[in-house]
Amino acid sequence: MWNSVGIAESIEKFVQSSNLYNLNKEHVEIFAGCMVQPLNPEDRDIWFRIYENLKSYVFIGLCDTELCTLCGEILKKFITFEALTDDVLAVKFPSLCPLVNVLFPNIVISSHLLQNSDSPLSS
Repeated sequence: MWNSVGIAESIEKFVQSSNLYNLNKEHVEIFAGCMVQPLNPEDRDIWFRIYENLKSYVFIGLCDTELCTLCGEILKKFITFEALTDDVLAVKFPSLCPLVNVLFPNIVISSHLLQNSDSPLSS
């Protein structure tokens, strides 16, 4: 059995040291391969750091027709990894606005949703 968290850490370090704008197909395929096995709850902090450092790249990959399926699977794995679910879903809505605008350009996000403190979408 291979060390999936160790391989994912290597991808994380490579991406950070290379100052990449986006992941290429090979990066995403290897990263997704690391997510096939059940994630070990003992590695929760490492996986969360990897998620935090690579989430922007995975979100960008959602906008690429060649990468979107695997990037979706990566996000799904992080969201469904019980040890991380709450942290991964604790995203502030405004940080998703650029992604929503790219994926759904015809949707207008009402400014009152972003400013209303009673709204679940407020920051």
